[in-house]
Amino acid sequence: PKGPLFELALHVEHRHPLHKQGTGGFSCDVCSGSNGFRYRCEKGCDWDACDRCVRAGAVEYVTPPAIADVMKHPSHDHRLRLSDKDTRCDVCGNYTEGVAYHCGETCNWDCCEKCIRASGIEVPKGPLFELALHVEHRHPLHKQGTGGFSCDVCSGSNGFRYRCEKGCDWDACDRCVRAGAVEYIRPPPLPAVLQLSDHDHSLSRTENDTRCDVCGHYTEGVAYHCSSGCNWDACEGCARKGTQTAAPAPAATPLPDEVIIGAHGHPLAKSGRGGFRCDLCSGGNGLRFKCANGCNWDACEDCVRSQGATAVPAAGAGGAGAGADAAELADKVRIAAHEHPLAKRSGGFMCD
Repeated sequence: PKGPLFELALHVEHRHPLHKQGTGGFSCDVCSGSNGFRYRCEKGCDWDACDRCVRAGAVEYVTPPAIADVMKHPSHDHRLRLSDKDTRCDVCGNYTEGVAYHCGETCNWDCCEKCIRASGIEVPKGPLFELALHVEHRHPLHKQGTGGFSCDVCSGSNGFRYRCEKGCDWDACDRCVRAGAVEYIRPPPLPAVLQLSDHDHSLSRTENDTRCDVCGHYTEGVAYHCSSGCNWDACEGCARKGTQTAAPAPAATPLPDEVIIGAHGHPLAKSGRGGFRCDLCSGGNGLRFKCANGCNWDACEDCVRSQGATAVPAAGAGGAGAGADAAELADKVRIAAHEHPLAKRSGGFMCD
């Protein structure tokens, strides 16, 4: 009895499935005839069989179920990813044709479809996250659309594109994200000003690229710079590890317009903000206090406060005694507002 004609057949004289096509225009590689339907090798070999030879020496070919994109084999420790490159199977030693599985790490290890079907174990697919962190890249990856990219892990372009959100030219396909990534949960924002145990002063957030003085790495994007003018910086990672939010400073008592401090012999007059260098700390934060007697000498607001500044006494209430009548003053006096003795003259006191 004549056997049936299948859409896909496997003949005893050829190793690949044969696909049923039209009639004529071919020569059967079994009998050299061209009877009936042509069965053509679906793997691209130049091999044909006529329907008579298929009926006589072929069986129906049933396409096996698809294999998962990521598999494990007992002969290898790492995950294997689906590849369409021809290579040599490290299990059976035969050369693959079309489908193969390649080690997802740096091993040069491959497995053919036949060996995978015989002994392979499917690796469960992980979920697809909006933000993912892959083992082969240090920045978070953001899920985008499909197509128009080349995966930097497998060189494919399967499914969704995951793009580095820090601007690196680095992409991963959703298959590689499922196999080697975890969800990235964006941490809560850090405060604009914070304090670290590694540094004495408070740190202010900046977006300048610099070198972290804690871990030694160069920052990318967010960093923290010393608020007191020191050349000291911390990266976001170190700030998150050891941060203590700087408590808001209590409202400071306004300083008088003219003050006296122990570090300078003349009164200091309030003179706006910025554009100066403090002669005590070399910084330039807050209000500027400039020598009222014309010296090229300045102090910042922080240093003026730390020196225990006092207001310049009002006229007639200086170092000679508050509330004293002018007739009671000695012939020579000293006041805090001047470094030399003052001698009584007609109409007032002059520097002696």
